[in-house]
Amino acid sequence: MTPSCPNWLRVVLLGLEITVFLPQLWRIWTQKASTGLSILYIFFNLLSATERFTVGFLTAVNLTIAGADPPGVFAHTPRTIGDCLNLVQLGVDWVLLLLLFVLCLTYPPPHYPYPSQALILVAILYTAFTLFSIIPTFIDALFPSIFHEPGENQIDFGVAIFIGFHLYYLNTIFTLLSICSFIPQAIQLRSSLLGSGVVSVRDWALQAVVLAMLAVSWLFRLKLPSGVDVLTPFRSILWNN
Repeated sequence: MTPSCPNWLRVVLLGLEITVFLPQLWRIWTQKASTGLSILYIFFNLLSATERFTVGFLTAVNLTIAGADPPGVFAHTPRTIGDCLNLVQLGVDWVLLLLLFVLCLTYPPPHYPYPSQALILVAILYTAFTLFSIIPTFIDALFPSIFHEPGENQIDFGVAIFIGFHLYYLNTIFTLLSICSFIPQAIQLRSSLLGSGVVSVRDWALQAVVLAMLAVSWLFRLKLPSGVDVLTPFRSILWNN
């Protein structure tokens, strides 16, 4: 049986992520410029973080694993401290990248190669994306009667389709895009003058290490159902294509 990620390690990883992001956010705020950061890198990682939080929040609200051994899929009945820390981690991922995204749109580099309309388009695209991801998730949590019948013991069919579409399709696609986003970020770092940006190669490498540790930790935070593994979403896309 796969060992569970201890709660103290979840707290440490959460603290590390905040620690490596806050200085970057502060430098953009004080310098009023996001020199050295690629908007594509931020945008694709924000989409991926939004998807992770959407799926995690949806499953925590709509699915309970009664009597399951820790760590469960996303939530147990009753909720455990680990469940809460998992959801907080996903929420912090989303909030930090959202703040970084907003700051990069507000304070672009002084000699930004693209017109301001490109930044407006990116902002519109993300706002539109939230209309069928995070916003319905909050509505489902705040007003459950909209999507569920009174006294319903099983997940609603429409909600199940919504979760499956995000988990097996959008989440997988945006994960791949976030991996590919390291290419434009690396190009942006190379083209920036040494020390002139808000992020250095050392800072970026440290951030990458912390994010990689977080990614590995999720292998020990979740317990996948029988017949499902980490490659299942990729097989689903290939099989349907």
